[in-house]
Amino acid sequence: MDQVKNNNLNSYLPGHNEWVLGNGIGGYSSLSSTSECERKHHALLVASKLPPTNRKVLLQNILERVEFGGNTIPFICPDSTESKSNGILMEFSTYWFPRYLYTHDLFLTTKEISTYYGHNTVAIVYEFHPLIDLKLILTPLFNNRSHSEVSTQDSLIFKSELNKRHLILSSGNEVIHFKISEGEFVQKESPISPEIRFEKDEATGDNRVDYAYQPYDIEIQFTKGKKKRIEIVCSDQQVHKLSARRIIDETSLRRISLVHEASLKSNDQILNQAIPKLILSSDDFVCYRESTKAMTVLAGFPWFTDWGRDTMISFEGLLLVTKRYKEALEVLKSFAKYEKNGLIPNMFPDHGSAPFYNTVDASLWYIHAIYQYYMYTSDLSSVEELFYPVMESIIKHYKSGTDNFIFMDKDGLIHAGSGLDQVTWMDVRINGEVITPRHGKPVEINALWYNALQIMNHFESLKPSPNLEYTTLAILVKKSFKSKFWNSTLKCLYDVVDPLDPSIRPNQIYAISLPFSMLEKSQSEQILKVVKEELLDVYGIRTLSINNPKFMKEYSGDIVHRDHAYHMGTSWGFLMGTYLYAVLHLHNFSENAVKEVTDKLRQVLNTLDEGCINSIAEVFDGLDGFGSKGCFAQAWSVAEILRVLAELSKEESHENR
Repeated sequence: MDQVKNNNLNSYLPGHNEWVLGNGIGGYSSLSSTSECERKHHALLVASKLPPTNRKVLLQNILERVEFGGNTIPFICPDSTESKSNGILMEFSTYWFPRYLYTHDLFLTTKEISTYYGHNTVAIVYEFHPLIDLKLILTPLFNNRSHSEVSTQDSLIFKSELNKRHLILSSGNEVIHFKISEGEFVQKESPISPEIRFEKDEATGDNRVDYAYQPYDIEIQFTKGKKKRIEIVCSDQQVHKLSARRIIDETSLRRISLVHEASLKSNDQILNQAIPKLILSSDDFVCYRESTKAMTVLAGFPWFTDWGRDTMISFEGLLLVTKRYKEALEVLKSFAKYEKNGLIPNMFPDHGSAPFYNTVDASLWYIHAIYQYYMYTSDLSSVEELFYPVMESIIKHYKSGTDNFIFMDKDGLIHAGSGLDQVTWMDVRINGEVITPRHGKPVEINALWYNALQIMNHFESLKPSPNLEYTTLAILVKKSFKSKFWNSTLKCLYDVVDPLDPSIRPNQIYAISLPFSMLEKSQSEQILKVVKEELLDVYGIRTLSINNPKFMKEYSGDIVHRDHAYHMGTSWGFLMGTYLYAVLHLHNFSENAVKEVTDKLRQVLNTLDEGCINSIAEVFDGLDGFGSKGCFAQAWSVAEILRVLAELSKEESHENR
């Protein structure tokens, strides 16, 4: 696999980047680029005990140090000048899997890490080259806590059983297997680690400290010039037959296959280099759900589970662009099982209980996802047999009225929400305060409603005796929408009508980016102009006009301050993809439009080298928002940029023909 290793295109010196690698069932491995835990969610092994939920930190980290002649050199020090003070040069790269390189005058070592797809297992491989006689000491830090909580000294109660180089720990109902290929286990004087502080959490007001269980040091003796490979496997299952090297090699081959199968390329060198990174990032979000025995999509790492809205918005970019049609079908089937009163779940709680249905748009996005699946696959039989009844139920309940004050008014438009309801994607509520009340008729909901009706009309047109109900209703919706939503003063769309909200927000982009639009081209161009002038930022699209007095330019501070800014100026990564998609299609892929989109993508893709490497964050500051914030790897942020790259690729292929 040496050839694969040399394909690591990303190389970084120590900094505050981080990485994540999913395991296909909701668990993951994630550390900083310095191999530290900078947030409570960082760990070598976060297991999903009820896929994809109930995530637990089992192996937090492994501390490394070298001893020789009475001297000790730790690979990580609490001081940020660790590399210089220790004489160790650390380099980090990730492509097929995370890889650390440590160089010193007296030794050279690499550390490679991979999850084991479909299992709560992590593999670590060290290749250690000593230039003198020395001793490598590894200290594994174990835990048994939720990935969103911390442990106290008193909560770390473990029983241990050591059989040669296989350590078995039990804590409550949890069993952890830890196997290493080399070394001698030496019991530590205190099995509880010193307090662990999380720099990234502290920056957001979470000052809790953590503790880990460290029963043993593992000592490995080295003789000058004689290199050794050290393999470690940690899991919540038996590990006797597992090889860390084989797991990492299989991970590489699987991820190479994903990139190959997607067969997505660009004539632009910068875009072409980013495409494989985004394809690999997209894979982290696609995982198995135990309750449905089918695939689903995690909204983001490290804390989100599968959300209906996020899944459906991400659907095309994650699963169709990458040609994962089997998984796409499973995702649609998975959510179909949970349709209730015309509603698709908004979210599944992390502890695996009943889903929440507090959303108006997830169901409409679901219909859109089904249509996109059909357009990519021509699989009409699955649509008719599995999904059409669900689609009919959604339309029926939206017309007659369902939960959360969702109903069709006399004008054909959809009303949603009342009181403390937050049922659109701008859904923050803090201590009984609704931050962005959008009760009434939101613009994107009615754009999606018209889109859904036209999709139903499309499928009806394929039948021998089509039902014309959807066509008739779509005509009414279009007439009412154009009459009520157009703001002739600002030359864009109202964010909400009945009651009227003239705030300039990005939700209006969907009225010009969905397959079926109600607007004239001149209106669409004016909307795009307003969005570009008032909402377009560096990596994302602002949630409120920069000229609005309520605009908040920073997403920072504690949870209350961040939530107030969440939809009041903060820019969102996924909206950038939606905006760029609209630019391409509205201008029919003109030379100027392609150049504008390509230039912006080149800028946006710089974020792949920042924050969570090779992924795109949930949000950024609303003014010159370069730094990744919020969820460090977000499914729809990745998916929407992939969707735009796919559109450019299709246009290039067409031109080449």
